[in-house]
Amino acid sequence: MRFTSLGDGIVAKNWMILGPFGGPGTEAFGMNPHSLADKKAVIDFYEKAEYPPDNNIVNPAEKFSGELIHGYWGKPREIGWRKASVADLDVRVDGGAASQAWYGATWIWAPANVEVEVEFSGHLQTYIRWFINGDPFEIAFKEYRPGVRTDVPRTYQGAIRTVWLKAGWNQVSWRTYSTGYAVTGAPFRIGLTVRAKDDVLWKLKFSGEPPKK
Repeated sequence: MRFTSLGDGIVAKNWMILGPFGGPGTEAFGMNPHSLADKKAVIDFYEKAEYPPDNNIVNPAEKFSGELIHGYWGKPREIGWRKASVADLDVRVDGGAASQAWYGATWIWAPANVEVEVEFSGHLQTYIRWFINGDPFEIAFKEYRPGVRTDVPRTYQGAIRTVWLKAGWNQVSWRTYSTGYAVTGAPFRIGLTVRAKDDVLWKLKFSGEPPKK
């Protein structure tokens, strides 16, 4: 056994995730939209759609029902937040299939306000809205690059940005949908890795559940 530094950063291994959301019109979509027109229809729909979890409140006990959770996948009676961990040999957690809206959240505790570097990890043909403590953190689709990491599957896309963590618990969350990726397989995957000097990283805490107040 050999102890090394945290130079590669700390992966957020545990998450709460929620989905799928759809609604009227999504019964015409599919798990793998083939044509550019089909992909554009998915983009146009989900960029305009609004769902209850858009309030960025993660309540593990909350359940969602009704037509907003129905789509080409059928008509589930209800859905709720569930715990999830990163996939084997990956730094990302499994989400859902294409043409569905999904949500995820994880939490990072810092002893004081601190600047860190975050690798936001995504997936091919996947559109992600990131939020930090409920505020939008904009990363354009075109900013994601496949070459950020070489130790994960070829579905990987990543973007590296500087982030300020406040003292205490910080919620990092996302809302995501995909437009298909038949050649690479399903489901899509999302994750993040935090990098900083060792003396900063050792003091951070990570949680896959909302912190108790």
